[in-house]
Amino acid sequence: MKRFYLTFILFILANTVAFAHELTITDMFGRVVQTPTETKRVSVIGPGALRLLVYAGAQDLLVSRELFEEKIDKSIRPYTYALPDNYMELPVVSDGGPGKMPNIEKLMLAKPDVIFATGFTATQMDMITEKTHIPVVGVSYGVIGHADLKEVKNSIRLVGYITHKQARAQNIANNMAMMRKDLLARTQGEMPKLVYMASIAYKGARGFNSTERNHPSCSLLNLNNIADDKSSSNMRSTHIILQMETILKKQPEYIFYDITGFNILKNDYPKTYKLLSLLNAVKEGNVYSVMPYNWYNSNIENIFLTAYFMGKVLYPDKFSDVDIAHKADDIYNIFLDIHPYKKMVEKKNIYRRVIFEKSGFRFK
Repeated sequence: MKRFYLTFILFILANTVAFAHELTITDMFGRVVQTPTETKRVSVIGPGALRLLVYAGAQDLLVSRELFEEKIDKSIRPYTYALPDNYMELPVVSDGGPGKMPNIEKLMLAKPDVIFATGFTATQMDMITEKTHIPVVGVSYGVIGHADLKEVKNSIRLVGYITHKQARAQNIANNMAMMRKDLLARTQGEMPKLVYMASIAYKGARGFNSTERNHPSCSLLNLNNIADDKSSSNMRSTHIILQMETILKKQPEYIFYDITGFNILKNDYPKTYKLLSLLNAVKEGNVYSVMPYNWYNSNIENIFLTAYFMGKVLYPDKFSDVDIAHKADDIYNIFLDIHPYKKMVEKKNIYRRVIFEKSGFRFK
């Protein structure tokens, strides 16, 4: 009996020591996950997981990368400017892309303490943990292709907590709340203007008809996107393709064109110009290029920056104190701790008026 009690006490002590070296968290999918108290090595998989790690300021913990990250345009994803110098030298553990399972063997060889994942089901994440014996923490932007800012804030906080970057993560969450309050206050009492958010990327670049219901930049300004009263065939997604007849019937006062769609516009221009020229916003010169909203999930910093730009266009008196270049530096500093805006506008025609002519379109 004494031997039993001694064995039992040793078992309790051993497990107490084990639990002392683990954090028990609930991830964004409601999964209870145990992670090391000292996370020093991190892998990220899925659309936008790397971006969330950069927001939290923990990118120096990376021990692997996704192949997909090097295949898509870096100049319009601000977080890529904040990646560590050795990023491209890290071993590839996944092709990347929505729902694409990583290479289990390569993931194990990278030896991360924790894997942060987006775009996977709870079952898939459990399967990865079962095969690798590495905790997988699910983080999220919200429903497919649509940024839920509350979900994003909680995901950043979770990444910050696990990587011991709580102060930075909370600072981002606080600033998101303050910017939202500022934007809503500036437009309070204004009659909502009818706008169209054109060419919204969704699993890649899309054409003029691609848009999104409840676009977050519109929500921050109390604006109505002409797609807001339209239903989608996939009710889990807010992405929608509008018929040109619908856009012409609605006649938005202003059009904000996502920069990711301009190559498609260029290729389709001979076929689409005649219809585009029937839009009042095109006739009156009220079409503007804006930063990418979705590009391997949502660029959260761009959501806020685009809202300030739209505010300046639509309500110049209410936003007269806002200089977009300075505001970009402020916002990118909050999210990324760097200032890539100047480099980005040198490469892309961002936040410019778009002039449509029979011979082609140009930026002013």
